[in-house]
Amino acid sequence: MNVLDAIECFLFTICTVAILIGSSIVQPAAATCPVGTYLHTGVRADGRFECARSLVGPENDAVQPPGVLGGRVHCTGGSRPIVVNERVAGCQRGPADRAARRFR
Repeated sequence: MNVLDAIECFLFTICTVAILIGSSIVQPAAATCPVGTYLHTGVRADGRFECARSLVGPENDAVQPPGVLGGRVHCTGGSRPIVVNERVAGCQRGPADRAARRFR
């Protein structure tokens, strides 16, 4: 292996790592609604959800226009979208997936 092959291998490795890190940022497996909002619709089977403004608290005494923020979590590897709490959506393997994996 000469020096050019080693440099090419190193650059390929760096590019691969950068692509993997970039894809995890662009397609998150979990998402949080901003402070002052909550998961309005839950999480749909395709991972889409909506965050709506919370109308409780002193910061919401003024009249604010209604609005929702849309988002999506990308579940891979047999996981499915779930609601973690009132502001967080994420991915989790289901009990049926664990049982099926045990018998492979």
